[in-house]
Amino acid sequence: MINLSGAEFKRFYRDPHFWPDDEGATWHEEETICVNGDEVDESYDLYSIPDVAHVTLAGGIVYGPSLPTNAAPSLEDYFLRWRQAQHTTFLLVECDRTAIDPIIAAVIEHNGKVIQ
Repeated sequence: MINLSGAEFKRFYRDPHFWPDDEGATWHEEETICVNGDEVDESYDLYSIPDVAHVTLAGGIVYGPSLPTNAAPSLEDYFLRWRQAQHTTFLLVECDRTAIDPIIAAVIEHNGKVIQ
C-alpha cells in the first residue's frame, strides 16, 4: 500500500506521459483507492480529491498500448515509476500546532510549496 496526498495523486493522474490521451486505451482496474480512510469505487471522481486528503493506493493492474501485456504493472508499481521520474517530492507532515510556523518557514526558505 502506498500513502500519498491528494495533490500528489492528481499530479500523477494528470501526467500525460503516464496517462496519455489515447481514447481510453490506457486504464487501470482492480485497485483499492481510499480517500481519508474511505474506499472509493469507480464512480468516484478521482480529479475531485482534495489536495490535502490522505490517499492510499493498493494493488490494481494498469493496461495500455505502451505497456507489456505479459507483465502489466500494478497501479502501485506504476505510481512508483512516476514518483521516481519526478524532480520534486511531496511530504506529509504531522506536528504540534506550536511548531507549524517555523516548519512552514523552513519549507518556504528552501523553495518548497506548502499546501494547506
